[in-house]
Amino acid sequence: SALALALACVFMLAHAAAAHAEDRPGDPLAYDLRIGLYPVAFQAGASQSYFGSAMRAEYRIVRRLDAGAFLRVPLWNVTGEGAHHGYALGFNLAIHFSESLDEEALLGTVYPADPPAISGPGSRGADTDLDTPLSTRLGGPPMGGGDHADDGVALMYSVHSLRVGFSYVRTIEPARDADPTAIYLDSSLPLAHLGYGWGTHWNLPASVTGKRELGYRRFYLDALATLPSLVKERPLFSVPDTGHPGIFPLGARVGMEGSIDALLQKAPGVGFAYSIELGALPARNTVEGYLFVGLGIALDFATR
Repeated sequence: SALALALACVFMLAHAAAAHAEDRPGDPLAYDLRIGLYPVAFQAGASQSYFGSAMRAEYRIVRRLDAGAFLRVPLWNVTGEGAHHGYALGFNLAIHFSESLDEEALLGTVYPADPPAISGPGSRGADTDLDTPLSTRLGGPPMGGGDHADDGVALMYSVHSLRVGFSYVRTIEPARDADPTAIYLDSSLPLAHLGYGWGTHWNLPASVTGKRELGYRRFYLDALATLPSLVKERPLFSVPDTGHPGIFPLGARVGMEGSIDALLQKAPGVGFAYSIELGALPARNTVEGYLFVGLGIALDFATR
């Protein structure tokens, strides 16, 4: 009942926030608070993989500055040491050094471009029945680009950003100087990151696309770094101290995240959220690779 009440409150807030955005139809800057909730997320790691939950949130403070935060919490370890859990949390500032608010073609941005070409009998490369497309052999109509007009345009907000921030990550990894199937280290890593991101925001009215479409998509690439003196490690099992190799202090991550909203007519800010990230964390004499996938609910609000 508590969960149902919380969800009801969230949807009411989203509906109220959407009322502010309706005063600015077609404005991709209308929604300035973006939240992604991932009740079930998965991370495949080199040493430990898990199912868990995660969330992210970001707010446009001013036109050229966004602040964001994320949290990832494991609930069930599926590989590696099962009795202990890691987690990750972080804070990020995105400084938009380049931005544009222009009319852009929808094909190639919101919708995929270059649909499959259909060739009929007698065309080059389709001289035999096996080479002829099935729709042509059955007499079906030629395939097109879908329900969207090829010349559709709308106002799009595109940004290129400098990303700076801080993360704190706890990982469970094998001790590199002992039996990796039995000996694990509980490692806490404070990380700084510096990177580059680029993305597109859209808020398409029904008069342009036939139905309301709202969302954004972002790609990012970050370099990670830590100071070995700040890394804290605790052996999870008592073993003789045989010395440890040095910590490799650098890492990296690349990812894509965004939302597809307006799935509910009366609450345009409610939709589908996604986050995919591939990275490598600093570790003992190597890096600790992982792949994170989060799929869940997007709650985008217009607070101004």
